[in-house]
Amino acid sequence: AQMNAYQVVSPTVTLLASAGYQWLGKSSTYRLKDGALAMIGADFKMDKALDLGISANYIGSIAQGLSDQITISPFLSWRADKHWGVTAYGLGGATRSSPDWGAVFQLTYYPG
Repeated sequence: AQMNAYQVVSPTVTLLASAGYQWLGKSSTYRLKDGALAMIGADFKMDKALDLGISANYIGSIAQGLSDQITISPFLSWRADKHWGVTAYGLGGATRSSPDWGAVFQLTYYPG
């Protein structure tokens, strides 16, 4: 379960936040732990079609013996036209249990 919130603070800046709890179930390999997750961030509108942003993400320890995960994720979102957009995310881990790095590219189609 997760709740998301945002606050527009100016025409070019939006603050982002989320908080939640995850239930991981059972695993025959690991002693999984349910726990909290959270995110804070900001989105900066550079022009009508381009946004830049960054977020800090927290996931509580998911298994016995692992530390909490903290990652920093910069992102860029470009609305190419009425129907298409592209978003790129980076990810850098800040704790031993976090992924070292990651990247995602997302192509979005907006119908209508």
